[in-house]
Amino acid sequence: MRKKMPRREFLKTALAVSAAGVMTACSGDMGGSSSGSSSSSSSSSSGNNGKDETVNTPWRIFPQNDGTVEIDGYDGTLDADVVIPEKIGKYPVSILNGFAYRKEIRTLKIPASVKRIETSAFEGCEYLQEIHFSEGLEEIGGCAFQDCTSLRSIELPQSVKVIGGCAFRNCEKARILSIPSKLTTITLETFRNIGVEELVVPAAVTTIGGSAFYGCRYLKSVRFLGKPQLGENVFILCGNLESIELPDNMNEIPAGLLQGCEALKKLDIPPKVKRIGEGSFMRAGLTEVNLPQTVTQIGKSAFLGMKNIQTIALPAGVTDIGNRAFAVTSITKMVLPEGLGEIGDDMFSCSRELRSVYIPASVQSIGIDAFQECKLTDVYYGGTREQWNKIKKQKGNDALGSAEFHEKASGAALQTAAQFFF
Repeated sequence: MRKKMPRREFLKTALAVSAAGVMTACSGDMGGSSSGSSSSSSSSSSGNNGKDETVNTPWRIFPQNDGTVEIDGYDGTLDADVVIPEKIGKYPVSILNGFAYRKEIRTLKIPASVKRIETSAFEGCEYLQEIHFSEGLEEIGGCAFQDCTSLRSIELPQSVKVIGGCAFRNCEKARILSIPSKLTTITLETFRNIGVEELVVPAAVTTIGGSAFYGCRYLKSVRFLGKPQLGENVFILCGNLESIELPDNMNEIPAGLLQGCEALKKLDIPPKVKRIGEGSFMRAGLTEVNLPQTVTQIGKSAFLGMKNIQTIALPAGVTDIGNRAFAVTSITKMVLPEGLGEIGDDMFSCSRELRSVYIPASVQSIGIDAFQECKLTDVYYGGTREQWNKIKKQKGNDALGSAEFHEKASGAALQTAAQFFF
């Protein structure tokens, strides 16, 4: 197939390339290009003393306004070891695209002339094992290397300024990740499901987007050199994560942040946190949770499924607790804070180790199945029996009626009794 390159002025200049240069480009020697067999080529021609001259190359190329060219694929079968040419003729290659789902590629070498790798440029190259980037690369487009499932490492040059969403998603064998020191943003799902084991986030990074490291099942440690703002679900389902120190300037634990991190046993929650997001610690392996006194809100399912936790001391300022917040846990006692107005649906549902609970007189309603399957022995209530009877209690809370009732009690009374019996 023969293609006409646009932009006549560019082509006039390009055709000044000598015949030897043309032959070099075609043979794969110019700029270190590597190719296999080809039955078709890109070509260009323009008038020169009344005669046409043609530049033939198997690389599909498009001229840019700055005198460089974009490579948008290759006509024919590539060699396993692909070396992108630094130049086509005398014109630098600045942009790469058009290699998605090429099964021939095993290794890839990208020259310093390349400034941008376009969206999905190498997506689905499932046998690609190694990429040799060069300093000079500035931008990697979204999904550029998504589903390169054989890639062993992601070692990015320091010149990279932008990495698009899902750029390396599902590179599950990539055990090494080096993030450029000047990168400021890690976008949505950029490194989701990669195989990295240790993560160091440079100080320049100010934002980490949602699900950026979702499902990195081999990840064991995370270290922040700066104080980035974290999105939702950033480390969700990182089941082997053992060590992480959250930035101390956080005022919220985002939804799903450490959900499913079963190997994580200890965590210091930053001292300025006001809100625990929805599902933020769901099914995490924490054995102890110390909430700072600044916390006022706990989202839905925040601690659901935490089987290793026996007690959580809630700060006095907490006035809003979402449904299922402490469901399916191993909590044995709970002192709910003064000022709480509602116990939501399924709040402690299936927490079968729960034996005693303090409920303040401020509570006006108890939701559906809030204490379902709880084996309560004692209920400590801050008001009178008469006040207790006025509380709106939804179905599924029989455990409250079968427990011993203590009126005009306090949270301290429960703590004292718990120390004696537990």
